[in-house]
This record gives sequence, structure tokens and C-alpha cells, in this order.
Amino acid sequence: MAIHDHADVLRLKLLLSLLARSHPKGLLILLGEAKPLDACGWSELIELSRPGQAERVDGTRNTDGFFWRMAGGLDAEALIEQYGGWAAIVEAARSFRSERPIDWDLFVEAVRAKFSPLKSRLQGSEMERIASLYGVSRKTVIRRLEMVPEALAMRAACGYSKLLSRGGEVGTLSAEGDKR
Repeated sequence: MAIHDHADVLRLKLLLSLLARSHPKGLLILLGEAKPLDACGWSELIELSRPGQAERVDGTRNTDGFFWRMAGGLDAEALIEQYGGWAAIVEAARSFRSERPIDWDLFVEAVRAKFSPLKSRLQGSEMERIASLYGVSRKTVIRRLEMVPEALAMRAACGYSKLLSRGGEVGTLSAEGDKR
């Protein structure tokens, strides 16, 4: 991967993070268990991530913003295609979940906490609850929210799962080197 591609990998990380954190089915989409977003879906997700951009102060619709939102959706699709399409993202997410189950679970718990209707300041922070459940610090949980999308972006962009001789499947080796 050339150095100039680093910015695109960062953009891919941001897209995957936005999807997981902002779409109710984001995690299922990452794992290929729900339909991936099309340009219009990405456009809507991007629009929702920019609060206050859809309407003007006078209450009229910001029709000028339609074009940058649509461009954002098309750009998202083009970026994903540049790195092997949605299949590469799904493969990266599935292999990461298999190879690093605790990191994946921390990520899922942290994302799920965002959508929880039971959030309450009376019961303490959801991140504290997750940290306690897994025996890690709150910082570790928050770091997983950043690190997992980055790992997925790198895996998809570099095709790491395809490079493994076992094709991304996780297994154990016997003493003779045969996969069990």
C-alpha cells in the first residue's frame, strides 16, 4: 500500500465507525448479516451525522446541501469499492471477530450502549459498566471504539484475510501442523 493511500484508509475507518455507531443495524451490516448501504443510505447517514445542516435558521430546507450529501454517499461507495467492495469489509469484520473475540465484544458492547434506551446517570456510565464486566479500564473500552474500525479498515484495504494461507479462517494447528 502506498503512503498516499493512508488518507483513504483513514476515511474508510471513519465510514466504518460512523456506520457502527450511528446506524441501528451497523454491526449486522459490517458482518454481512444485513443489506449494505447504497449511495442514498450513506448520504442519509452522513446527513444525520452533521446535525443542523439539513435546515436553515429560517426553517427552510437546505437544498444546496443535497448535493454535498449525495456526493458524500457516492464518495463512500467509491471508497469502499476501491478496497474490494463490501465483501472485503465483511471478510475483515468476520475474521477480526474470530481472531480477536474480546476486542470485538468490547466494541459491540460500547456501540450497543449508545443505542440503549435504558441509559441512566443514576446507574453510572455505560462505559464503566462494560469496563467492569470485562475487567478492563473505561479507557480501554473507549479505545476499542476507535481501534476496531481502524483494524477493519486496514484488513479490508490490505486484504490481510485473503493473504492468510487458511483464507481468513481461524483454527488451531496440531503438533504435526494440520489444521483442526
